Amino acid sequence: MADKLLLSISAAQVTAARWRGGRFATSEVFANSDEGFAQFTDYLAALAGVTAYVMVDAVEEDYRFETLPPPSGATARSWLRAS
Repeated sequence: MADKLLLSISAAQVTAARWRGGRFATSEVFANSDEGFAQFTDYLAALAGVTAYVMVDAVEEDYRFETLPPPSGATARSWLRAS
């Protein structure tokens, strides 16, 4: 069974959980701060190629589901440089 990354994003923090072998393997919490952003960027860089599922806790009540293609090539490189 393939690894998955489950992300829960709120105004206060990002919670990242690894799903491996049909169960939760690890979880990490990243604060909404410059340090937390840097730690989260490093965390994601180490998980290149893992499918991610994102849940956003937004203040607005307008919700929609979208499937986004994984970044690749120049798009992925420019995103990582911006981090």
